[in-house]
Amino acid sequence: MPSSPASTSVATPPSASSSPAAPSPALGRAPFTGFPPSPSPSTSPPEHFAALHAAGLKPDPALRQTLAIAAARAAQLVRSLVAATPPQSFIVHNANFPAGCAADAPVHRTVPARVIVPGLFSPAADDGTHRFIFKYGHNVSPVAPLTDCDTIERGLISHTVLDYTKLGGF
Repeated sequence: MPSSPASTSVATPPSASSSPAAPSPALGRAPFTGFPPSPSPSTSPPEHFAALHAAGLKPDPALRQTLAIAAARAAQLVRSLVAATPPQSFIVHNANFPAGCAADAPVHRTVPARVIVPGLFSPAADDGTHRFIFKYGHNVSPVAPLTDCDTIERGLISHTVLDYTKLGGF
């Protein structure tokens, strides 16, 4: 089972500066939107999410520490990433932090893993709605280039640049 990362993604706000700066890799799936990054429940295994809910949404000390480190690292990255991204460019910086993220964990530039996840939704209910069903899926990524999933499984931070004008070119 893969480690459970904290996740943050950031979309560049229209008022972002376009001054050049070398982007650094970042935290789990947190979009940079001009708002503080926050962990995404979709990046934690169901048992961790269930335990968090059972504890009244109060994280245990290990999760609290991981979230604090991930938030601090994401905050360090946001300014340079936003400054390096042209306004209205449809670019999202996706950062993934591993469970137990170390404060000095290196950040690596990555590409999205190729994961096949069949059946993410339940059959239609009586009212026509569907429910999301968590599944890990099957990673079919080639050995290279380095993927976000491989990076967080190694205990490192991944930073993936998603350019939505080139969607499908992964």
